[in-house]
Amino acid sequence: MNRKSTLLFIISFLLISFSMQGQYATSIMVAKDNSGDFTSIQAAIDATKSFPDKHITIFIKNGIYKEKVRVYAWNTNLSIIGENKERTIITFDDHFNKINKGRNSTFHTSTMSIEADDITIKNLTIKNTAGQENHQAVALSVSGNRCKIENCSIEGNQDTLYLTGENNRQYFKQCFISGTTDFIFGNATTLFENCIIHSKAESYITAASTTPSQEFGFVFMDCTLTAAENIRQVFLGRPWRKHAKTVFINCDYGQHIRPEGWEAWSNKEDLSATYYAEFGDFYFEQRVPWSHQLTARQVATYTKKNILGTWEVPQRFTTKEIALYNEEVPNNKSIEDPETVVERGRNNRAFINTYIPTLTIIQPTNPNGQAVIICPGGGYAKTAFDKEGILVGQELAQKGITCFVLKYRIPQDIANIDKSIAPLQDAQQAIRYARKNATTFNIQPNKIGIIGFSAGGHLAASTATHFQTNADEKVSDTTSIRPDFVGLIYPVISFTDELTHQGSRINLIGEKPNKSDIKKWSNELQVTQNSPAAFLVHAADDKAVPVGNSLAYYQACLENNVPAEMHLYARGGHGFGLYNAMTDDLWLDRFMSFLQTHF
Repeated sequence: MNRKSTLLFIISFLLISFSMQGQYATSIMVAKDNSGDFTSIQAAIDATKSFPDKHITIFIKNGIYKEKVRVYAWNTNLSIIGENKERTIITFDDHFNKINKGRNSTFHTSTMSIEADDITIKNLTIKNTAGQENHQAVALSVSGNRCKIENCSIEGNQDTLYLTGENNRQYFKQCFISGTTDFIFGNATTLFENCIIHSKAESYITAASTTPSQEFGFVFMDCTLTAAENIRQVFLGRPWRKHAKTVFINCDYGQHIRPEGWEAWSNKEDLSATYYAEFGDFYFEQRVPWSHQLTARQVATYTKKNILGTWEVPQRFTTKEIALYNEEVPNNKSIEDPETVVERGRNNRAFINTYIPTLTIIQPTNPNGQAVIICPGGGYAKTAFDKEGILVGQELAQKGITCFVLKYRIPQDIANIDKSIAPLQDAQQAIRYARKNATTFNIQPNKIGIIGFSAGGHLAASTATHFQTNADEKVSDTTSIRPDFVGLIYPVISFTDELTHQGSRINLIGEKPNKSDIKKWSNELQVTQNSPAAFLVHAADDKAVPVGNSLAYYQACLENNVPAEMHLYARGGHGFGLYNAMTDDLWLDRFMSFLQTHF
């Protein structure tokens, strides 16, 4: 990079820095020589705000960064930009045998892994330097949606580039990609434009595992295919799964491409399921008979918009906070508002002594018709508003679900006439509000549920089992307050001595509750055949709220023929929020599948 280019790079960094707004950095510099904010790329990523509403850019100055880099699912709306492609290098040497994680070791070898949506990577070299003798070794894996990789060099041997997610769209522009066998593989819909695809061995370029529901798989447009010296026998691809789709359009083939073009691999018995096609000014006569030569009319459908969809996605949701009640808050004494907020690090607000309830509405740009009320936990002493509320709502909104994060009243003798019903009054009002305003928010009134964490799970379960009676007797509105589904995440369910979380019980119904109140608020005893479908998540090693709470509710659902789905993790403890660090499994993915199954 010349002096002028370097100056422009630094000016770009400074301009973004000076335009920074809000309480988190939107521009970060990484430099090996300690002249930036961090010397490690991963450290910079770890310091970024999760699910930011403003775009964040990480600039990387020239240098060799020997580290594994992981862009987690919550690091959305992020750009990682190198100073110079040839001189800004991320490298590591993990391979199948080194990782030693069994038959799926390949997927742990990535030098760089992009798991988040809306990521841009520019001006980098990403290498896996494990030698050819070490077989599978991924340089870059991309499992996020709407990811753009531009002017990058991605270098490896077998399995260099892994692209995954049947609903994900990814775009590679002006990149150099090298490898030996199956060095571009996976099931994402991916467009390669003006890229150089370089074969280092006589083997296979692609191994797509496209699913039957995808219109496109791998599409190469105006790419140049090159090879190392003396390499003469290279296939364009073979199917990793039988519905593989790979298309080359107007590409410049080298002499190393075999005349038959494609290989059936393990799919010889069902070649009709595999779709391999080409278009261009060259000789196709020796191609395998089950491949396709596109017509000009067919090629016209291979546009960037058709393949990638509407690529430029601005903010995918809007957020606003409203008062839960238009008029006087029911069941409240006239006192000065005692609410306070505490913060323990970024995105970790908790509200104490809430007296005036609110709804934070997180509305997706493209709502899918489903809606959920979110009840953060906190033992009925506080609400973990960001960790178990806002962050969950933002993630669900990205998936099309309209979210209403409920800041419900903390039950207090000083504030409430009857503290035991105050949270339930708020949850029922939130259901009522969402259903009455379904048209406004483009949601379907029969697809409105509630999800809660810990004590918020008790509130959600109470809402799901006490809907036949208004907690506020003065309400004349006949809008249904029955949720259509309930999500219970490490929930307090029971107030029985054997299972209860003492703090939650004391805060809601007092230190010496009578037997009728214990029974009333033990929600496993209140499930009926009319209760909504339930989704439960718990960790077996939860010391705060015993896993028996979820088991009891699940058993009650079974006994009453209520659809229920439960996911138990061996480890994770209590209060893990969106991500249980003790497992790679994402409970939110299970929740989305649950909604798809039942709604």
